[in-house]
Amino acid sequence: MDGVVRNEYPKPRRKAFSQRSRRGCRTCRIRRVKCDETPGACVKCTSTGRECDGYDTVRLPPKRGFGATLFHQTRIFLPDKTSDERRSFSFFQSLTSPMMNGLFDHLLWSRVVLQYSQGEPAICHAVIAVSTLHEASEAAGEPVLLEDTNNRQHRFALSQYNRSIAYLNSRMSSNDPNIINIVLICCLLYITFELIGGKYDRAHAHLRKGVQLLYGRQDSNTARELFQDAVDSSLARAMMHLDVQGMQWGVSSLLEGLGMDDLEHLTRPKQRSVEIRSLAHGVEVRDHLMGEVCIFGWFAETLYNEDLPTNTAPLLQAQRLLQSRMAEFGQALEKLAEARLSDESTTAKEKRGWDLLRIHYLGISLRLDTSLIKSKDVMRARFAARFTDRLEQVKRVMDWFCGEEFSSAVHRPTLLMETGVIVPLFFICEQCGDPELSRQALSLLESWPHREGLWDTRVAAMMIRSKGAFNGHQK
Repeated sequence: MDGVVRNEYPKPRRKAFSQRSRRGCRTCRIRRVKCDETPGACVKCTSTGRECDGYDTVRLPPKRGFGATLFHQTRIFLPDKTSDERRSFSFFQSLTSPMMNGLFDHLLWSRVVLQYSQGEPAICHAVIAVSTLHEASEAAGEPVLLEDTNNRQHRFALSQYNRSIAYLNSRMSSNDPNIINIVLICCLLYITFELIGGKYDRAHAHLRKGVQLLYGRQDSNTARELFQDAVDSSLARAMMHLDVQGMQWGVSSLLEGLGMDDLEHLTRPKQRSVEIRSLAHGVEVRDHLMGEVCIFGWFAETLYNEDLPTNTAPLLQAQRLLQSRMAEFGQALEKLAEARLSDESTTAKEKRGWDLLRIHYLGISLRLDTSLIKSKDVMRARFAARFTDRLEQVKRVMDWFCGEEFSSAVHRPTLLMETGVIVPLFFICEQCGDPELSRQALSLLESWPHREGLWDTRVAAMMIRSKGAFNGHQK
């Protein structure tokens, strides 16, 4: 030996580093192979007999560290999607969907939409569009303006939105009996997309089309029943809920063409009493009763006149019957809520869900009881205690919603597709007749900027300020 210690292992060769191109065709990016980026169609695809899907004109900016585990899962069940699309889908699955559910876990957002996305490109691209826009609005802390064409996220969201519409149009000629569910899911996602982007007129247009499709006239009763049987119940409930929200603004298509026959329908006693089997069922019953109260409110606004007994009598009769049904709802709600709240297995989220449903019940009852009262002085004298009690209940729910215990992943939610606290606070501001109480409700409304379906805190606060209710007078 010569006394020199030699390394018997060769030094590893360093791999030459080169910046990875992000402009490859969709097919090569999905296959995770290097694309030669030939204009029109790349040689890598055409030389192997594959169809080159072309190049995305818009890509998302690079972002590392988000949902690595979930991102890997989306690669498994969305193998034909690009990395940008999978990343946005992961964002929807981990943040957007749970946030949209709020306190009431709707199967539509937690399961149905995600399941349909795996096999329906129209739904999948609509989900990606909503998720991308939601992520942009979360980062900005305010509604996004899609007119900002310099923003890559906005352009990517619009491109996904347009791809969804193109896929949906190609599916419309299908004889698949499930096509109605695909169309309605896309409709709900398009509504959400337009609402996040602040395009309320477009959102209402999509909602009108969805309601017409869901409740539109068929050639016969049998055809209507078969049509509605094919619709997923969670879809029907979600569409109905948004339409009920629209009724409170007077923009529901179901309010158009109402006549005295519809008022007479409200005066007919119902054969079955109101029952509640679960929290989800209670939400469904709430929407049905809220729809009837909104229709009654429309008649009260347009027909009620103390000097015209002909109109007053049927309105009073309808009000009494609705009050009776609301009392049944309240009794059923209290009975089941007390049982669930005393059960140790009930989660904190479900408990707040029962609290919120109670607030909604009290709000609907208050709206019904005050529908035929035109004087703010009479309103304040007779219902001040109920308005004050309702405000305190809303405060408690908001404290939990905005507190740490809500969720580590969904803290202070900004996008809900379910009625929460905006409608109760708006109604207190508008109707209580007490300037101080209105100011407190308005302060709460503005303390938590967020959206609940068609309702947005910023728009609601702007409407209240324009009415001047918190100054002791209304314009």
